[in-house]
Amino acid sequence: MSLDGQSTGFFTGNQHITIKGHIPERDGIWIALTVLEFVALSGKPITQLIREIYDIVGPFAYDRLDLKLWPDQMENVKHILNSGPIDQWGNYTTRSFEQLDGYKYYFDHDNWLMFRASGTEPVLRIYAQGRDADEVIQLLETARKTLNI
Repeated sequence: MSLDGQSTGFFTGNQHITIKGHIPERDGIWIALTVLEFVALSGKPITQLIREIYDIVGPFAYDRLDLKLWPDQMENVKHILNSGPIDQWGNYTTRSFEQLDGYKYYFDHDNWLMFRASGTEPVLRIYAQGRDADEVIQLLETARKTLNI
């Protein structure tokens, strides 16, 4: 969604909003203000804006796991993720990879997995997007299996 030709954003299936280049759970106030700006500048109700987004990008689902890990489990996960991009996640072939504030793997059909370790508690967050809820569950299960957690 763009009113200024620069901002790109989309709504995810779990009542979250993500804007390219921003961290999902750290930019809540900024995202809320951005949504309000879109509503004000477009003159459209938020429900109409959401429908327009889905008309453009099609259906998709999103979820995340917050896993409390023992220190040895967290070290093992970090070792695996720091060993370089993983080419295959079960039936999903990595198409691209980025390491900004975590590790994000992109697959076909705009599916992806992202991993972020909390900096304040022994928690690994695993985010997934797929074409539907079943595919998201499969992605999350594949991530746990690949990382042995």
